[in-house]
Amino acid sequence: MLRVLLWIAAGIAALIAVLLLPLSWPNAWVGSRVVNRTEIAAPPERVFSYITTPANWPRWHPASRAVLGVTDRTPKVGESVVETFEIAGRRDDATWTTTELDPPRRWVIVSGTPGGSYARVVYTLSATDGGTVWERDLTYRGPNLLFGLLNLVQIHAVMESDSAKALANVKRQIEAMRP
Repeated sequence: MLRVLLWIAAGIAALIAVLLLPLSWPNAWVGSRVVNRTEIAAPPERVFSYITTPANWPRWHPASRAVLGVTDRTPKVGESVVETFEIAGRRDDATWTTTELDPPRRWVIVSGTPGGSYARVVYTLSATDGGTVWERDLTYRGPNLLFGLLNLVQIHAVMESDSAKALANVKRQIEAMRP
């Protein structure tokens, strides 16, 4: 009986080790993508300025709690901002660095950790007769299979919900501004 219990304990320990190993797991196992679009009745310049100014993020994104660094304007390529966020009850900081900047059409920021977590956000804006179409494309991955499992059962759904709310908030806030 003791031998069986030892084998079970060893199996559980091995499973936990595999779940926590920060290896190069396939993105399909430990990552996700969330894409949202909305049309906003405002010119691209106004929308771009609002959504890429980090000081505004806590006003419109449900997960954003605070920002530090370059916060009063769009960070230039190579500049960073630290965002405190809360997703699915977990609070953490992300350092976002601008990697592409083409106002008022495109902005790309990335964040990563030595442990293997990574996120990339791409904002693409295009002018329409009614104002601006804004697409927000978030790609993210966690460091291990445990994250992949949590993403499957909770995190991805929260990210989708928060992203949809974020775009709706921006639309409402910008359209309420005076031209």
